[in-house]
Amino acid sequence: MCSIASYILLFYLTRIGTAAKVSSLVYLTPPFAMIMSYFLFGDIMGLSGIIGTIIVIIGVILVNYEYRLKRQNLYGCHGG
Repeated sequence: MCSIASYILLFYLTRIGTAAKVSSLVYLTPPFAMIMSYFLFGDIMGLSGIIGTIIVIIGVILVNYEYRLKRQNLYGCHGG
């Protein structure tokens, strides 16, 4: 269910944003599935799952931050 919802959201975001920026969000599907599983079904996340989730979230933030910096340098933009 979480995967279906994430791909529907991905297709929607691709329509309003650039594919290069939005495609990095696919990596968030497994961590958010684990988090939703914890809240919906009471599944316990192990230490490796928690560390992996943190690494993936940091990676996506860094990729999107780098994309924003490249865009600012390329177009001379100072926002969004």
